[in-house]
Amino acid sequence: MGVVLANFLSRVFGFLRIVFEANVLGGGVYKAAWVLAFTFANLFRRILGEGALGQALVPLLASTLEKSGPEASRRQLNAIFFWLSLLLAAVSVLTALGALLVERFVTSEHAILACRLMPLLSPYIFLMCLVGIFSSILNTFRIFFLPALGALFLNVFMIGCLVLVPYLTGNGQIILEWLSYAVLISGAFELLMMIGLMKWNKVLPPFRWQDIRNFPVIKELFQLALPGILGASIFQISMVIDRLLASFLGAQAVSALEYSERLVYFPVGVFAVSISSVFLAEMSRAIGRDDLDAMLAHLRLGLRHIYFMAIPAAAFMIIFRTEILQVLLLRGRFTESDLQETAFTLLFFSLGIPLFCSFKIIVNTFYSRKDMKTPFFVGASVIILNIILNIILMQYLRQGGIALATVISSLLNNAALLIILRRKLGISLQLKSVHISIIRITVVSVGAVGAGYWLCLRQGFLHGFWALLAGLMLSGLFYLILAFILRCPELRELRGMFSKRLIKSSN
Repeated sequence: MGVVLANFLSRVFGFLRIVFEANVLGGGVYKAAWVLAFTFANLFRRILGEGALGQALVPLLASTLEKSGPEASRRQLNAIFFWLSLLLAAVSVLTALGALLVERFVTSEHAILACRLMPLLSPYIFLMCLVGIFSSILNTFRIFFLPALGALFLNVFMIGCLVLVPYLTGNGQIILEWLSYAVLISGAFELLMMIGLMKWNKVLPPFRWQDIRNFPVIKELFQLALPGILGASIFQISMVIDRLLASFLGAQAVSALEYSERLVYFPVGVFAVSISSVFLAEMSRAIGRDDLDAMLAHLRLGLRHIYFMAIPAAAFMIIFRTEILQVLLLRGRFTESDLQETAFTLLFFSLGIPLFCSFKIIVNTFYSRKDMKTPFFVGASVIILNIILNIILMQYLRQGGIALATVISSLLNNAALLIILRRKLGISLQLKSVHISIIRITVVSVGAVGAGYWLCLRQGFLHGFWALLAGLMLSGLFYLILAFILRCPELRELRGMFSKRLIKSSN
């Protein structure tokens, strides 16, 4: 429960950070420069710190802890800390030197500014990768809540900077430099907190030279982590390529793509992450019993439930997109022109909300069967296609084409995984009930949100924030009423699951 709360707070503050960034940085050169610079800094954190290395550490340390005890695991940590610190320091230095080299060859203002920011941000790679690794280690020792607050601290420090620094200067470049310092201070604070937690819980090992020569544990760690590193690298590099291609369209395109993506992934994070974790556990238990029928039943149930929440979210985001952006972002340096470009991009990106959410359910059918390779190879193939679609569609739809390419690629990825699953299992997935639910939920969602939009905005009774809030509430009310009238089974099932949880928690 503590981890769920920490993740929810982090997402809320991340959402608030978007609002402050729009006000202070706008949707032009400064925002585009920050997106490019911070994307590269985050690239290694997501691959190494929060990605495969951290995930590989957990089973490695847990096995040693159970078989050989805490002292043996501490000796392993000595070697891991030393060699990973050297690797991360080298990556940080090379990133800074690479940015200084690339600066000589770029001509656009936002790209030049991004190259100048990257050396300032490069220590963040070292700091946050260690934070992610330390967090995984603490999780092994069943310490969860405080390590999960990492992203929250980053957002708090950045929001504080975006609130205070504009009172001292209106120079956008200086504000970006201060924002870089805030990110570094956040990273240093989180690292010190992790070290303190490890010392408090007697997990932090004393430094001993003889432990550093434990090369077998380093080899085992990278053997476990390498497939995940390759998979995460492909996905993250795809995101970087999206940003770089948008950069050729101009600073406004980079900013519009970033704002749209952050808005779209907010409901994805709220709905998909929580539901997929539940169904992964259920599918894994079914596979443990060799019960394929039960696993597929959970697949169908998970898809219907995720679509029941994701499709109306997508409909609301599409129909109310301009009003959402006006209320959240239209202030300060964020202009009407920025709003129009972002709204255009958000139109295409929002189409992908049900697809991005359902992927979390579909991929669990492979993970529950310990099949990590199939999603990796399918994802790699689809990402290559995504890059090709980016180049084609951006010629006609600008950054909207990049967003649409991501949605099409996600659709093909999901479809390919389902086809391969059916062939691997050799039985029908029986997805007819899911297809019927998709059609029914789509009709209900468009009708409910359309009615909410017409009542709240077309009649002219309300404006601004109150119109958006009323539109959200009425759309949700109409959606539930129509779902009840059409007897959508998802409504009854979710209500039953919620009631059981309430009874369980009360007992």
